[in-house]
Amino acid sequence: MLEKLIEDSKELQDSSLTTNLMAASFKLFFKRAPETKRVMAAIFKEIMSNCTDNHVRQRAVVLYRLLQTNLPLAKQLSEAESGEFEIFFEDKNDECRERLFWEFNSLSVVY
Repeated sequence: MLEKLIEDSKELQDSSLTTNLMAASFKLFFKRAPETKRVMAAIFKEIMSNCTDNHVRQRAVVLYRLLQTNLPLAKQLSEAESGEFEIFFEDKNDECRERLFWEFNSLSVVY
């Protein structure tokens, strides 16, 4: 029944809702796999076939392929905390920062 609601839902066009629903089902899969397997499959199927946001669709494809190929890594990813970045590599490395600024606004990104 829930799968039918997901397929009929127009709210999956909202990218923030879709992303949160996908992430929640992905995390819940490793806690209660038998109960969430069908729901998660319906969510991923709906996102990959009907979602208009490329970023969300690509994230769904990556997570789906990860589940197919490397289940332990997928579990580790689901348990990882998503923290805020405080320091970027470019801020610590002066040489890298200077090179980025030097190449910015040039055709170097094409090559």
